[in-house]
Amino acid sequence: MNPESAHASANPSPMATDLQAALELERAVLRRVVERVPAGICLLWGAELEIRLVNQSFYDLVPDRGGAVGRTLDEYFPELSAGPARYVARTFERRGLVELSEEAIKFDGEASERYYDATLMPIDDAPGHVGGVLVTFREVTEQVAARRALEQELTEEHHIADTLQRSLMPDALPQVDGVELAAIYQPAGERHRVGGDFYEVFRAGDSLVIILGDVVGKGPAAAAVTARVRHTAKALALYERRASDFLARLDQILRDSPDASSICTAVCAVIEDLGDRSRALVASAGHPRPLLARGRDVHEVGASNPALGLAREPGFSEREIDLEVGDRLLLYSDGLTDANAPARVIPVAELRAQMTARRDDPLNRLVDEIVEWSCGDVDSARDDIAVLAVERTA
Repeated sequence: MNPESAHASANPSPMATDLQAALELERAVLRRVVERVPAGICLLWGAELEIRLVNQSFYDLVPDRGGAVGRTLDEYFPELSAGPARYVARTFERRGLVELSEEAIKFDGEASERYYDATLMPIDDAPGHVGGVLVTFREVTEQVAARRALEQELTEEHHIADTLQRSLMPDALPQVDGVELAAIYQPAGERHRVGGDFYEVFRAGDSLVIILGDVVGKGPAAAAVTARVRHTAKALALYERRASDFLARLDQILRDSPDASSICTAVCAVIEDLGDRSRALVASAGHPRPLLARGRDVHEVGASNPALGLAREPGFSEREIDLEVGDRLLLYSDGLTDANAPARVIPVAELRAQMTARRDDPLNRLVDEIVEWSCGDVDSARDDIAVLAVERTA
């Protein structure tokens, strides 16, 4: 080597110096980025899974066991050998990302498990050959605990809600000679397990009283109004015998309530003379009128009145209808026709057609199929649905 060549080697060119400085700067920036990433980072290398690189978050998210770099995964985390470490091998085999969600790890010396989300990324050391695995992870133990606590709370709330809802419905429909009864209640979904729809059926002397209604609102407030209406209706049966009088009394009680939001729609049918000849007195208060099915003929019956609890002058009307053997009366809440609202509200004419098409179905099947037809493919109804059917059998 001549002196000039030796001199050139000992004194790199300005371009080489600039390139070296740029590389050092990039490495420094990369190190700072790795350190500041709000997730644990661990680079595992070779068949022994040697820990080549970790950041500060790595040490913050695992038990303190001293320095990790230069030690193997099995040495540093013996707890992983029979569990999560298998995913590292899978990353080598698949040469693709492996993602873990809420992976449970029980570290030696700790009383409870920790949970982690992690991503395992293969790193090539030659074209087509995986030399190592880059693991990024974060601890989600608190989130898992919070979710489980919420699930437990919701389970308890659902149990309370189911118990409350059952208390708002009759334990069983009464057995009445010459009359068959069937009813169904379907809540609007998980968010509103305690709804405002209700029905009540009870004897009042020689008459059968049927009330089906819908209290404005959901939850405990609506449940309180529902309970008040049901219990009041039963008390009224001691001296009231007309559908219009039942609704008038309930209206007065709701209007006198300290809760200004005590508004309820309802329909009442009082079936009298359950012998050779029956008649029904039917009145509706802001509620869909019942459907009377006689053979293939189905039409709405009853008188329409304003909803209960509104500030207005009292006064309710009713309509009298004869009930022949085989006649069916269907009472329902507007959740039946509004199950797919606002996309589609079912016209009463279509509901009448369904009653005609199912005129030979047993009464229990009728109410089930009417609700199923109304909801269609919808997982849960938009609103509560209450349906009650009565048929004169003799």
